Amino acid sequence: MKLDSLLPAALVAILCSLAVYVALPASEATDSSGDGALASAIADLREEVASLRRENESLRSEPAPASYQAPARAEDLDDLVAREVARYFAENSGLAAATEEESAAAAALTDEQLLEESLRALMDPATDWDAGEAIWKDLYEAGLMEDAIALLEAEVERNPGDMDLRVELGNAYLKPILFGEAAGMDAGVWATKADAAYDAVLAIDDHHWEARFSKAVSLSFWPPIMGKQPAAISNFEVLLAQQSEGPSQPHHIETYVLLGNLYQQSNQPEKATALWQQGLAQFPNDPRLIESLGLQ
Repeated sequence: MKLDSLLPAALVAILCSLAVYVALPASEATDSSGDGALASAIADLREEVASLRRENESLRSEPAPASYQAPARAEDLDDLVAREVARYFAENSGLAAATEEESAAAAALTDEQLLEESLRALMDPATDWDAGEAIWKDLYEAGLMEDAIALLEAEVERNPGDMDLRVELGNAYLKPILFGEAAGMDAGVWATKADAAYDAVLAIDDHHWEARFSKAVSLSFWPPIMGKQPAAISNFEVLLAQQSEGPSQPHHIETYVLLGNLYQQSNQPEKATALWQQGLAQFPNDPRLIESLGLQ
């Protein structure tokens, strides 16, 4: 093998490899990961350069003919690769942008699927409170909480007669407050929207237990300076009276516990004790009522 033909032939091979890759249509030059094909091609080219370096080193010990010209330096080969990569991007400037757009579209599709699946789960009667809170936590951590609220708003517009959906929307309005995303005036805006959602349900069905309960709970969390506590107590008292109209349900215990707490906070300890005792008569094994009455 002649020394004066080794590297020129190798350079031709490298340029041919680059030319073939650059000439490929965008659909063939890239894989589903966008830059993955280019990175793979560059890795192959660098491996060829490394192989040529090794051959060059092994041939240096042989005597060179008078006509021999010094081969291109290894650094020149690296520059060649860099120039060809730059040329590739210059000739395919739209490819990188398209790849980024495709990646964003794929991410958006994933978010959309998560939102749709979350909404279905939240509206499933089999989803209990803890499971629902876990769903909202996932949405919050994914940065999709307000998107989920917007989706619920759209669902309410499409199904204005679905009272459970309206209650879920009211509960959703409280999530930015509960997860610490909103405070001060912003918290007041979300809380007011939640109250309006519950009122919309109660205007149609004033015996909707969850709407009344959620309204009372949300009012109880307002700062005392806002003067919402009497309204919270009033709604719990209405709920207590409505509960007595029918058979006792396991969730009715929440009214006894929370209304008693509000009585205690508003300096009405006698009313709190009487209410907890009334609740314990119906739910004799509830640990919260037992603890509130000091019967542990």
